[in-house]
Amino acid sequence: MRRVKAYSIKGKTVKAGHISKSEKDYVRLLLTGMAIVMTFILAVLLLGIRVKGNDNLSEASASYYHEMEARFTDVLETVLAENDLYDAGINISSVIDVDGTREYTVVIHHRLIGYMSDEDMDQLMSDLNGLPFADASVPVHYSVTY
Repeated sequence: MRRVKAYSIKGKTVKAGHISKSEKDYVRLLLTGMAIVMTFILAVLLLGIRVKGNDNLSEASASYYHEMEARFTDVLETVLAENDLYDAGINISSVIDVDGTREYTVVIHHRLIGYMSDEDMDQLMSDLNGLPFADASVPVHYSVTY
């Protein structure tokens, strides 16, 4: 007498080695889903690798520039208030080269800038360009938006 192995899939008894098309599709879908999840996890891990930056900058240098940026922001707010631009948005971004030199870009946003005359805009840009950063060798570029 010959014995046939059988197993149960979702309540159906199936002979060993015989899998229906829908069950093959289910397994294929399951394996595809697992491959997609593993690819996503691998991508997240690879993108999460920290880009090596300016690790050689000392904490003292970083805190020095943070303090200078705060003082510079206070001076900017004063100049903007003199030009009737109270509560203007000020965005200061910096680019730090490998050797530690910095360059700043200042973007000023205020609704009233769109209504300024050409003379007032020229006066504002003149006032802004006349503001030196605490370190005079650091270039600062200005732009205004409304």
